[in-house]
Amino acid sequence: MIKQRVQEGELLYMGRSAGAMAASSDFAMTYEPNPMLEENLLDGSTAGLSLAGSCSLRPHASKSLWNVPGDVFGYAVSHTIVRVANGDGLYCDQGHCVIAGKTSATEPDAFSSSGMHLPRVVEAYRSVYHGYRPEQPNFVTSAMPETPNCRLVLSGKKPLVALASSGLDDADAKDAFDSLMRTLRPADTASMANPYGGLKVLVLDDGALLTKSFWNSLDKDFANPDAVTYVKTGSQTSPEVVRSLTDGFSGFSDGWIKSADCVEPCGGLGSFGFDPGAFTHVSAFDMCATFEQKQALFRLQSHGLEPQVDMTLAEGSPCIQQLNDLLDQASVVVASSGNPDLLGYVFRVFAPQFGEKIAQRVNQGSVAVLAFGAAAMAFGHNFAAAATPSLALQKLLKGNFQGLKLAGQCAVIPGWDKDKLLLGRMTTITLLRFSCICHPL
Repeated sequence: MIKQRVQEGELLYMGRSAGAMAASSDFAMTYEPNPMLEENLLDGSTAGLSLAGSCSLRPHASKSLWNVPGDVFGYAVSHTIVRVANGDGLYCDQGHCVIAGKTSATEPDAFSSSGMHLPRVVEAYRSVYHGYRPEQPNFVTSAMPETPNCRLVLSGKKPLVALASSGLDDADAKDAFDSLMRTLRPADTASMANPYGGLKVLVLDDGALLTKSFWNSLDKDFANPDAVTYVKTGSQTSPEVVRSLTDGFSGFSDGWIKSADCVEPCGGLGSFGFDPGAFTHVSAFDMCATFEQKQALFRLQSHGLEPQVDMTLAEGSPCIQQLNDLLDQASVVVASSGNPDLLGYVFRVFAPQFGEKIAQRVNQGSVAVLAFGAAAMAFGHNFAAAATPSLALQKLLKGNFQGLKLAGQCAVIPGWDKDKLLLGRMTTITLLRFSCICHPL
């Protein structure tokens, strides 16, 4: 009735926010989607009243990553995507839309204007919404976390891999890691009373290399005892050199990266009973890259300048043996969070031999791996849906977002964003969404 009267010119419809989205062609990409309502009351359909022809209203005008699925959705269903900033109004007359306010942003062709994230779009949304129909949930069981089926194909012992968000912050996460460590140690030893005594831990801090607080002693987070810094990692690169190459760390991330050996209540391993001196911090890139390669990486991140040198570790480099020796001495490998693209580059492109060595030890069941945040994404099956993609580093990855696959077919996505679930729907990947520690077996 409303649609008919609007089309006949007898009724003026004014929709605000959600009311405007519901009146447009489709409201699939809203701020706060409600899967329960969509799958049960809407029967999976998010078609709106189409009062403005084929226009679909989007809730913001910025170009942040979470807008990309809206662009792709519009492209797939031949909709014109219109983003409206807060405080602006939208007037549409049978598909011709005008924004009243300070912002004007229409996207008739999503692929021509979303080049920044296009490689991820192609990778993660290959089939987009075609044929997508979510299963009808049980109102009780759907509220419980699913047991992941990572479909691991193994030739050795049970792999000991734990993927965590920012730390082992709650009792369940600590119990899960404790159980993993007890599996690592033989049951007939006195170490069952303290499964951490005598173990060596190798901490990989590569993900933090493009964070300001890692290098800048003047940064407010540098003095945080729980943060990873160049001092804790034992960096072989002078922070003043990095400052000079990047014009004061331009393009580097704000905030700080949690150190794996921080103590309660930060969620690190410092309170778990490991021996003093058990932790060895290292950055594979900082340790093994030439000055020219470091210069190229930092300038790429800060200024977008493409490297003019080979960005892989030289075959037969003695540094690989040094890394392998550190790994051979370790019973536990912890990968710190940070930049998932950087981690993917370091362990898959720069030093793939070392990444393969880690995977080999995991498949043998001879080392336990704990990966935090971005490292959990990079060490999983695929990190295309990472929350903070780096346009510059994508050049080094060459559009390939395959991870180390330490957890079989499982891939970690950040948070509970509905749009990223399409990656799992349209591929064979099992998605693990961050809210706690995930033990993929």
